[in-house]
Amino acid sequence: MSILDSKIQIWNSWSQLLEDKKKVEQDLFIAQENIEKVKVGENLFEKYIKLTSTTGKIYEEIMNRLSKEFSDNQVKYEVVTYNFRKKDHLDLASYYNKSGQWVSYNSASSGQKTILDVNFLSKIVTRLGILVMDEFLKSLDPENHDVCIEEILKLILAETFNLTSDLNAHNLAGLLSRHTTINHGIHLVDLL
Repeated sequence: MSILDSKIQIWNSWSQLLEDKKKVEQDLFIAQENIEKVKVGENLFEKYIKLTSTTGKIYEEIMNRLSKEFSDNQVKYEVVTYNFRKKDHLDLASYYNKSGQWVSYNSASSGQKTILDVNFLSKIVTRLGILVMDEFLKSLDPENHDVCIEEILKLILAETFNLTSDLNAHNLAGLLSRHTTINHGIHLVDLL
């Protein structure tokens, strides 16, 4: 009987192993299905991130609309893509119109860069905004100085603080409604 008991025990062990194998295979199948679901979710999430990231189609469309809205006959804006530290970025490039030739920001003179900066600020500053500038007009020739002042006048600001030590304050004061020197060359200017 001992041989028969031994063979029955082997059979029972074999049957248990088959049942365990079947259960493990079912668990493995369920795990594989879950992995596939996660892969599909990951793929959808990656598409969502690409769509909504700062280099995605939504952001790019917003930037394209802004570039069209911000551009005029003096300054043109374009959306550019560049790679920095192995990551793509979108940016708004500005160009100055010099006698019908568009000059990029990097190639512009310091006076033209100031005009481009003021133009950009005039596009983004809101009615309730505060704009702080530090000696931003110092590199301008008289012609570009007047262009910048006109752009600044287009800004509808509550207050502008112009910190400078070498600005010709009486020229600026003539264009603005009120000009007060506080101390140490700090000028508080309220726009019209």
